[in-house]
Amino acid sequence: VSLPLELRGPELDEADDRELATLEGVGVSVDGRALFSGVDLRLRRERLAIAGPNGAGKTTLLRVLLGQQQPTTGRASSDVERIGSIAQG
Repeated sequence: VSLPLELRGPELDEADDRELATLEGVGVSVDGRALFSGVDLRLRRERLAIAGPNGAGKTTLLRVLLGQQQPTTGRASSDVERIGSIAQG
């Protein structure tokens, strides 16, 4: 059985080029272990995929982008009302 997966997102104005998220020198450490550091990112109306091994900090980075977690170092800002995400569960 093959079931099509259709995901509908909000209609966005093509001319809208505002930044949705900005990371400047962002790093996150957990229990003294650095997951990542020095991340710079300016995200506009585009898709983003993050890949890496288990425990590398992919979910943590997404949580920072979504404003759900503060970085240990650096600065993060997001327009969370304009960012769509699908939880892995």
